[in-house]
Amino acid sequence: MVEKLARKLAGLSFIIWEYISTYSPNLAEVVINNYSEPVIRKEIDVVKIKKEDKFIQIGCGSMPYTSFIIAELTGADVVGIDVDLVAVKNAKKYVQRYKKNPSTRIRIMFGDGVNHDLSGFDVIMVSLGVEALEEVFENIMKTAKSDARIIFRNISRYDPRGIVPEDFVIKKILRHPFFWESVILSKRLNRDA
Repeated sequence: MVEKLARKLAGLSFIIWEYISTYSPNLAEVVINNYSEPVIRKEIDVVKIKKEDKFIQIGCGSMPYTSFIIAELTGADVVGIDVDLVAVKNAKKYVQRYKKNPSTRIRIMFGDGVNHDLSGFDVIMVSLGVEALEEVFENIMKTAKSDARIIFRNISRYDPRGIVPEDFVIKKILRHPFFWESVILSKRLNRDA
């Protein structure tokens, strides 16, 4: 219960941050360049995201800078989905405004991780603000490739072993400044293990 509330508050803090950033793009650029991009580079390196990969971010928000940076740095085919129609509209504007390379392959769509078919993706990211985690993990188990690489952004105060279902293997935890971490997962192929 407390963990769900904390995730909801963390998600709300990101929504507020994104709203403020739309009116202060210079501030957003400083934070993204000095804090977010180094974290995303670490995730790219550990998960080994490459040009041939298809990547999806569940919960991309109004400022899909994670999806955007992954598309720009790796050349991967990237999809960002969100359940908030306003966030999707703003995210599409963000991509058009900041896209430097015309060959960058990034699409923003309305959708959720509970019902979206994930079978075409090599790398799946579950963002910090995503609330229906149990259902999202269930969908990943049902529809994702057996060798999908999964990044679950978690509030570092909460042990991911209490959140991530036993159907997944925690491969690595990347701790970041402030209150969050990236938990690198894979599907457990032998459920008896």
